[in-house]
Amino acid sequence: MSSATAAGTPSPGAGPAGAPGPGMMGPAAQGRGPTRLTYHNIFSIGLYILVVLVLAAMLWSFLASRRVDWLVEGRYVDLTPERYQPGTVTHFAFDEWRPPRPMGFFLLAGQDGTFLAVADRPFGCVLTWQPMADQLLDPCRGMAFPRERLLSDPPPGLKLLPVLGDETRIRVDLKDLLDP
Repeated sequence: MSSATAAGTPSPGAGPAGAPGPGMMGPAAQGRGPTRLTYHNIFSIGLYILVVLVLAAMLWSFLASRRVDWLVEGRYVDLTPERYQPGTVTHFAFDEWRPPRPMGFFLLAGQDGTFLAVADRPFGCVLTWQPMADQLLDPCRGMAFPRERLLSDPPPGLKLLPVLGDETRIRVDLKDLLDP
């Protein structure tokens, strides 16, 4: 059907056979055809999504890595007791600090709710925790320290860190580690 007026003249903006004329904005009038999914377009969209996901993962890791219980007042580590169940041993390495420091400590939780903090390098060699044997091992000297013995009667030579606390927090004093 032709878009002509009653006098038989075409209406302004109408092209031949009903196609949009110069005054109308359609894909053909703009010089572009319909959007097609080519390999290039799919690759660009995929790359964009990948970049967004990587940035979101970096942001999540930054926000999730914030620790509530770490260094306080330049010398203390405040911890929450409910995170450390009786009979467990947790190693705190200070490699994450900036600048990294070659030190750390083990937090031993006794069955009766007591806590003991032991420096992880008392003789210059890093102690390792052996969960199957329930002991700390000094691999350089070949000495083993059973967890129950450490909690009841710590042997001389181990560097013990003061542990203060109550039901709401455990405070480990790192002054001896930070200022030898």
